Amino acid sequence: MKRKLFFVGLVLVLAMFFAGCSGTGIITPGINLTGYWTAVAITTSSSDPSFWPIGGIATAEYSINDNNGTLTIYNFKIINQEFINWGVGQGTFNYPGLAITISGSYLNIYGYPINITINFQGSINASGLNGSGYFTENFSSLVGTDEVLGNVTFSKI
Repeated sequence: MKRKLFFVGLVLVLAMFFAGCSGTGIITPGINLTGYWTAVAITTSSSDPSFWPIGGIATAEYSINDNNGTLTIYNFKIINQEFINWGVGQGTFNYPGLAITISGSYLNIYGYPINITINFQGSINASGLNGSGYFTENFSSLVGTDEVLGNVTFSKI
């Protein structure tokens, strides 16, 4: 009788153990990106290197509101380029992947409108405090378009 109870107990313990091991073994952290962030971008390619030089560095500051992976980007500004009027951006976060798009505009020295769209693609680390990836920045005006590409690092302040 004791032997039967031992085997029944062993089977029940193993059943509970194996029921808990049915996943992939990857734990997805519950990261919420809401807060104030910086992005440091380094240009690696430019359609007009005389205006956007390779190796050029720009720092952006912005706030993120994370609603279960649906991101709203606001208060976006590029340091020393405060003349650009940025709209509210959108993005997605599905750990570790991050995608953000934001658009803005300004008038150049001739009074012509310049439209800008920046796309960030990257990943956020498990701490939820920083990450890296790449960016694409497109400029369009009445006379044409330009594109700037590069690498970016993200940091939560």
